[in-house]
Amino acid sequence: TDAAAAERRPPPPGPPPPIVGEYTVFGSGHTTSNVEVPFGQSQLYRSEGAGVDLRQELMRLNGEVLTRFIALIGNLTVAPSLYE
Repeated sequence: TDAAAAERRPPPPGPPPPIVGEYTVFGSGHTTSNVEVPFGQSQLYRSEGAGVDLRQELMRLNGEVLTRFIALIGNLTVAPSLYE
């Protein structure tokens, strides 16, 4: 049966190890030793403690994600050959 076959099947392999050193994304070289925060320094969670309006915080986070996505798409449309 299918259940018996599933029990005999070996487990899937684990995830690959994290990249250490240099790697290439969209044809551009990057390194893990120099971590830069894109679009300037920002802190996603600004509200802490009691009385935090979670709905307002999620709306703000959603707006920031959309802003960063639009900036990324804008960069890709201005110079697509840089990201091949």
